Amino acid sequence: MGDLFPTAVAGVLVMVQAWGRFVAPGINQVSTTRLQLYASRGAYTLAVLAVYAALAKAIAASAALAGLLAGGASLAPGAAALLAPYAAALIMTTLLPNLPGVAKIDEMVLEFFHALGGMPACLDQLAALLKRSPYVAAGPFQRSIVDYIQGSFIPDSLIDELRFFASDSARARFTRNVSLYVEIQHLKAGPGFQRFFEKFSAETAEFERGFGKFIAQATAFFAFSAQVPVDRQRALESVREARIAFKTQCAEFNEQLALFLARALLRNSWVSGDLEEHLKNLGFAATDFRPLRSRPLRTVATIGVYLVLLFMVGIWSPPW
Repeated sequence: MGDLFPTAVAGVLVMVQAWGRFVAPGINQVSTTRLQLYASRGAYTLAVLAVYAALAKAIAASAALAGLLAGGASLAPGAAALLAPYAAALIMTTLLPNLPGVAKIDEMVLEFFHALGGMPACLDQLAALLKRSPYVAAGPFQRSIVDYIQGSFIPDSLIDELRFFASDSARARFTRNVSLYVEIQHLKAGPGFQRFFEKFSAETAEFERGFGKFIAQATAFFAFSAQVPVDRQRALESVREARIAFKTQCAEFNEQLALFLARALLRNSWVSGDLEEHLKNLGFAATDFRPLRSRPLRTVATIGVYLVLLFMVGIWSPPW
């Protein structure tokens, strides 16, 4: 039992480091559904553990390799076996970023398991869906949007620019962005979503700055448009150019909004069915989000494969 202690301790260290490395930077945690995140994360951790076990066995079986890691000293067989798990753990954790060849292999393996978990395919697909899907706030919610504007930093004059109907006009695009922004503010009150905004406060602050910039652009555009009589606006080149520029600004913020909202929804969805329910509650019509439904099953199967590998390399009954 005493011989298993260093193996277990070093193995736990390797697993903890691999578990954290899988989602570094932390924003990766919200690029797929939670089930796919934890399944692929667990599979990657087991893969790293299998490599650690194989490396430890190789060190224990090779007196020359063990002596090299010990600084050229000659080691007794028992000492080499004791050194093996710690040396393997050191290579798999602290030294990993400093070994170009090994680090590159680990990066490729990490990318494979990210792809296996739908990272960032789920995020990209959901953000694209949110960006292109028609959205018009429901009648009861329209009043909430007006109330929110009246109680926020948004100029009250912009209330007159709201157009709650599906259209490609500048005002309809503006209304869509403001409506979804208010939806996001309402999500903050939900117990499940509240943690997302707290944990990713930097991303939330960046999103808020983006919205503030968008409101400044909208205020400037509508103030400029108001200076020209309605019957002359389409005839003036300057107004047409301003309208085109503002539509582009609406599209740019819509893209930022869709990405942020997609991350918030993924953080609070275990499976794609949860996402579809969230989208329905938000008012998106005819949404169908079924990204890579076979991914979780494939990930679970991969975990099984690596469990077999763990037995094959002898992690449960090591020779040292």
